[in-house]
Amino acid sequence: MIYRAKTNRFDNIEPYLEINIDDLSNFLTKNYSELGITKILFNPSSIAIHPITKEMYILSASDRFIAIYKDKQLINIIPLSAEKYYKPEGLSFYENGDLLISSEGDKKGFVTGSIYLIKNE
Repeated sequence: MIYRAKTNRFDNIEPYLEINIDDLSNFLTKNYSELGITKILFNPSSIAIHPITKEMYILSASDRFIAIYKDKQLINIIPLSAEKYYKPEGLSFYENGDLLISSEGDKKGFVTGSIYLIKNE
């Protein structure tokens, strides 16, 4: 569930968007069957609004994908490679639409944290 509140009053929080796990699962099965995803563990770790399209990007760290919503409707899912995005935790946009994705490393230092820039095309 995504909630919203006025920025000057955090005590009046209300539901904004319910994330339907079945919608995510069906989209992935239909469009990315080669990935063999059978179970979704959607744990949102970051959210960002595209500055040009106003689409809502929601990052799931556990499943390593970005779910994209427009007008509260799921319009796309972008799977992220486990090799590159070890533990994706953050999203941000530049004004021109370029996307930044931060990925934590592991605690033992075998995998370093990284920030990736994805150019808006």
